[in-house]
Amino acid sequence: MTKRWSISLAAVVLFLFASSAAYSGNFLNPATIPEKLDYGLGLEYDLTTRGLVVQGNGDAQFLSNRILLDVAFNPIYFFGLKLKGGAANMSFSEAKLDKISKLTKMNIVPKAENQLDKFDTPFNFAGGGSLDFAILKDPDKYVGLGFSLTGLYQYARKDNVNLSAYLFEYGAALTLSVISLDTIIPYLGFDYSGETGRINSTDARAKYTLNLADNLDSPVGIFAGMNVVIGDHWRLEFQGRFLNELSGGLSFLYNF
Repeated sequence: MTKRWSISLAAVVLFLFASSAAYSGNFLNPATIPEKLDYGLGLEYDLTTRGLVVQGNGDAQFLSNRILLDVAFNPIYFFGLKLKGGAANMSFSEAKLDKISKLTKMNIVPKAENQLDKFDTPFNFAGGGSLDFAILKDPDKYVGLGFSLTGLYQYARKDNVNLSAYLFEYGAALTLSVISLDTIIPYLGFDYSGETGRINSTDARAKYTLNLADNLDSPVGIFAGMNVVIGDHWRLEFQGRFLNELSGGLSFLYNF
C-alpha cells in the first residue's frame, strides 16, 4: 500500500509540472473566465494515458501525444466556447502502469497480437471542443465554481500493417478555484470521462475489428492545476488528471 501511494504521489508531482491547461485545455478554471466579450488563441500539448478494454479480447494501455491549436470565445462572463484542432498519435501496448490502473495482460486475436502490442501511429488529425460555464465567480478574490463539457475525436492509421483506428474521448467536469496567490491561481475538481473507439485491420492475412472502451473501475477521476497570469494578455496553464486516467499537459493562451 505504501509503495502504491508513493507511486501515485510521484505521478501527481510529475504531472503538475508537465501538465494540460484548464482555460484553453481540458477543464476550465472558472476564476479566469473574462468579464466581457473576449477572444483567445492558444497552443496546448497534452499527454494522455488510459486503460482501455479490447472488448471480448482483454485489456490494453492507450497513450497519445496531442498538439492542438485552441480558439476560445467568451461572449458573456459566465459562458465560454473552445474549439481545438491539430495532430495526435496513438500507441497501444500491454499494460505498463498496472500498479496504478489495475490492467491485465492483453489477450487479443492471435494474428493481431504482435501488431497491436507495438501499434504506434504517426501524428494524424485530432479535434474537438468544450463548453464552459462559470456557476460562481468573484474575480477580485479569484473564487470560482465551474462546469465543463468536453469532447475530442482522433484518427490514426499505419499503412505498413494496414491498421487504422479512431477514438472519441468525452467528459464532464466540476472545478473549484478558491485561492489567489497574486499571479498564480490554483484549482482542483473531479470529472466523469470515457472513451469509445475501434481498430480495423484490412490486411489480407489477418482481417479483424477490435472495439475499444474504458477499462476502469470507475469513470470518475480528479484533476488539479494552476493558471499563471503573465501581463495583461498571456496565461501559462498546467493540469494533471488522475484515477480514471493518468494524463496531463501544458498550454499558452493569448487573450485579445
